[in-house]
Formats: sequence, structure tokens, C-alpha cells
Amino acid sequence: MPNLMKIGLLVVVPLAVVVGVGYGLAKVGKIPVPKNPILSAIGLNPKVTPVASNLPKPPTPEENAAKVMAEQQLQFTKEREEWVQQQKSKQAAEERAKLAIANAAPDPKETARMASVYEQMPIDAVTKIFALLPDDRILALMRKMDEKKVGEILSAQKPDRAARFTLALSRAQTPPQTASAN
Repeated sequence: MPNLMKIGLLVVVPLAVVVGVGYGLAKVGKIPVPKNPILSAIGLNPKVTPVASNLPKPPTPEENAAKVMAEQQLQFTKEREEWVQQQKSKQAAEERAKLAIANAAPDPKETARMASVYEQMPIDAVTKIFALLPDDRILALMRKMDEKKVGEILSAQKPDRAARFTLALSRAQTPPQTASAN
């Protein structure tokens, strides 16, 4: 009888293990089982599948193209704004440089040298140049020039500008203020 028992155990135990593993896998949902009242009685209900409506739908090619176009437009706008800012900063730097040059105190030797150069030039050329210079520089140059040449230059100017220059030239010259005088 011991042999019969050994044979029984060798058959029953592996059979119980196989059935138990199958039951466990069906319970967990790894093995699909159909709906059946008998299976429900022993606890083998089919696994509930997730609802697909909660998942986001993939974008269409048109939506992808629109998204790419919007990103490119945004990038272009940012680059344009950066370029405009750079241009504004360059322009501001140039204006500051021009103001620094214009506000720099003129060198008396250079003013006298330029006055002699303008005395040698024709009146129409001097008038065109003086139209671009600030009035205080023109007055400094005229004070260093020959009176006859100053008269010719004033006669070539517009009457209102010539009158301003005449009034300014008739006043006493004030020495330029230095930084230490302030």
C-alpha cells in the first residue's frame, strides 16, 4: 500500500498545484474567463477593462501642424523683439556718443585752426556746413574769423539766423565753465 500512496501523492499533488495556479491566475485577471454564474459563485469574475473615454485622443495632423506653426510664430516674435531691443540699444548708444561729442568743450587751438580753414573756403560751402553745426560752435568759430569774412557769412544766412548770430556776437564772450567751477 505504500506504493499506491506514493503514486497517489505524485498524481494528486501536481494536479492540485496546476489547478491552484490556474485558479490564482484567473482570479488576478491574467487568464481571461467568460461571465458565468457558476464561475461567479466560486469568485472568478472577469477582469474589468478600463474605460477608454478617460484617455486623451491623439492629436490630428492638422492640430500638429497648427501647433508647430504657433511655436514657429512665437519663436519669430521673440527673435524680432530681441532684434528691435538690440537696435534700440545701438541707437541709444550712438545718440549718447553724439551728445558726448557735441557737448565736449571745443579746443581753442582747433577752433582757431578751423576758423582759418573756413576763411579760405567759399561762402556757399561755409554756409552749408554752418547749417549743420550748433549755434554755439558757429559763434566760437566766427569770433576767431576775420570780420570781413564774418560779414559775408552773415549775409549768406537766413535773416532770422543772421540776427541771432549778430546779437550773440555783440555780447561779451563768457568763458566756458569747467567741471571744477561747478
